[in-house]
Amino acid sequence: MSRDWIPVRDLDVFFLSFDEPDADAHFADLRQKHPAAKRIHGVKGFDSAHKAAADASRTEHFVTIDADNIVDPAFFELALDGGVLQPRTIVSWPARNVVNGIVSGNGAVKCWPRGFVLEMRTHENAIGDEGRVDFVYNTELERADGSFPWDEPAPMSTVYGNATPVQAFRAGFRAASRLTLVNGRPCLVTHGSAAIWPTNLQRLDLWLNVGADAPNGLWTLYGARLGCWLVNFAELDVTVINDLAWFDHYFETELAPRFGPAAATTSSDPEAPDPRLVAAVAELGDKLQRRSGLRIVELGAAASALFKRLYQPPPLTGLDRMGTMLRRGIGVRRDSTTAAAYYRAAAAHGERNAIHNLARLLLMGDGVRRDYRHGAALLKEAAALGDPYAQERLAGLYLRGMGFGIERDPAEARRLLEAACDGRLWRAGEAAARLREAAPRDEHDAARALIYMTFASFVDTDTLPERTALRAAATATEGESC
Repeated sequence: MSRDWIPVRDLDVFFLSFDEPDADAHFADLRQKHPAAKRIHGVKGFDSAHKAAADASRTEHFVTIDADNIVDPAFFELALDGGVLQPRTIVSWPARNVVNGIVSGNGAVKCWPRGFVLEMRTHENAIGDEGRVDFVYNTELERADGSFPWDEPAPMSTVYGNATPVQAFRAGFRAASRLTLVNGRPCLVTHGSAAIWPTNLQRLDLWLNVGADAPNGLWTLYGARLGCWLVNFAELDVTVINDLAWFDHYFETELAPRFGPAAATTSSDPEAPDPRLVAAVAELGDKLQRRSGLRIVELGAAASALFKRLYQPPPLTGLDRMGTMLRRGIGVRRDSTTAAAYYRAAAAHGERNAIHNLARLLLMGDGVRRDYRHGAALLKEAAALGDPYAQERLAGLYLRGMGFGIERDPAEARRLLEAACDGRLWRAGEAAARLREAAPRDEHDAARALIYMTFASFVDTDTLPERTALRAAATATEGESC
């Protein structure tokens, strides 16, 4: 490997834990994937914990992983561009939240410059209230995007902040209330939701509305809505969002007496939610919507699950993801031959993305001997497993007629494009709509054609589809229709 590339495995990796219920299990998982990982436990405060990691680091840059996080094994196959790792640069890889599906920097895996961390003063050691809320307000760190390029941002880890009611409540409260801050200060009272940066507003939509299908997800929703309300309309000191003792005290003295057993269970059942908690979440939502203009949608468990199916791309395994990194030269030298080996390993486990990717290499002869018959067979297999990208590609072959078992068949092409669009590959909508309009009279469906054309329009706008998906989910009812 070139000297310009620094393998992640060569950097010190620290697991930061304090009181997270699943910390021991998550650390054991991390040590299986990266045996050299070290643990920093029980250090109170963001700034102090990161300084403890920096003190212990033997490398000039080091990686931190929060204790509520499970890292994709592909992360440890990455290498970083040495030109990016500057003395004041932090590299961040997005994480997916298991409760609401948000992919963001909240809970992300990060690579820090050791020297700067030892000098910075943030959170509990900050000067000024803004810095006590978030390190971005009082540091000179430059942020480098370490995300994996895909049709949508693919995370390198998953955040599980919902093991208990208090953990779920705290996660929602901290994340949502922080998203209502502009320059470190609450904005809803004076400027309303219009003052929030659009990307933050989209994320806030999800924290406030999605998650009822997850264990303790209602507690996350309640925390998110209550945090927004108390910080913006009850003049709660915003710096308490980093005071974990405050959350424990508030939950024990204010919420446990109010909700009784629902606040004590360690795994609340989303299929049988406590009616008092459901009512409290709805009441807070109504107050927030009336006072701030925030969009509040009451989603039950089935509708919340439907939203996440609309919003999230299919999961990618580490082997498949590593194959694509090698094929594209992302963080490593481009090597299609080795990429094919990773795809074969993932395909052997039935990973539909890997089956599709291997089919592409075989059809193009990229890194492997070109084999149209095998490639066509794999493409059909991936499409049958529901991979929307494979369905779109296979539809194109059916429109032209490829041979090798794929003869010209516009009806099959239409079926595949509609399936791809239903799988949230919305760019397939225009072609699906045109084929639907051109179908024989007894198969023509103008309404369905309009739906697919509408989906296609999402691709041509700068607006992410969160709100559209929320509207779709909001119209769904609990039960089989969801």
